[in-house]
Amino acid sequence: MRSLILLSAALLLAACQTPGGPVVAENELGLIKDGKNTSSIWLSDAFEGEHRRQLSGNRLELTMVQRTPSGGLDTSVGRVVKTLPLAEVSEALQVCFAYDVALEGEGRWWAGPKISVGWNDEAGEETAGWYETYVVETAAIVPDILESQLKEYFDARFLGETRHDGGVYRHFHLKFHEWDQYWAIRQEYRSEGMTSVGKILAFWQEVRLPSDKRFDGVKMNIETYGPVEGGFSIEGVIPSSYSRPKPPNCAS
Repeated sequence: MRSLILLSAALLLAACQTPGGPVVAENELGLIKDGKNTSSIWLSDAFEGEHRRQLSGNRLELTMVQRTPSGGLDTSVGRVVKTLPLAEVSEALQVCFAYDVALEGEGRWWAGPKISVGWNDEAGEETAGWYETYVVETAAIVPDILESQLKEYFDARFLGETRHDGGVYRHFHLKFHEWDQYWAIRQEYRSEGMTSVGKILAFWQEVRLPSDKRFDGVKMNIETYGPVEGGFSIEGVIPSSYSRPKPPNCAS
């Protein structure tokens, strides 16, 4: 799945998973794998710079330089898990994450679990019928500014709050191009922990997200926009089943 949310006057671009080889070299795009773990990456058309990534188990490391005002990238750690209808995803589904971000510059970044609903069945970059969803656990800009930008540029609608995982998440819905996006923004940022994805999905289904769409999966994601350089690492622990998940071992 492609997605790049660009938080500025021209804020969002989209990205998708594309097939790739088992290893990645500098500036090579696509999907890489290490066992059951995967990493996808996408660069915006305006990306100018260099990047290099390395996937080892459930840990992804990336170094980058991006020079243009509207360039950015989207990359993640995921796991090969069978997809299923959204209604069958357990409310007990939880994932673990750990981010270590050392990016500098005028650009921005935001990170957390990312979910696609209905992408594989009926979607494309500029087509309707699918749902792109974000859980923001940490970012370069504070929650208030992130929320105000979603409202200003995309007329995002506030849906309510949920309280779990030791914090408060504020939820928003917006239209981007022909598709929908849902956002859950944690009010107390953190760089590692466990996210109750099932509870967030249950709330979104209560307010609007169609339960008959297909759940394409969850991955630990980070997206950048604008001039940044440096590096980061992502670790993600995702259960082997979405319908009957075992509590993930965040220490693994």
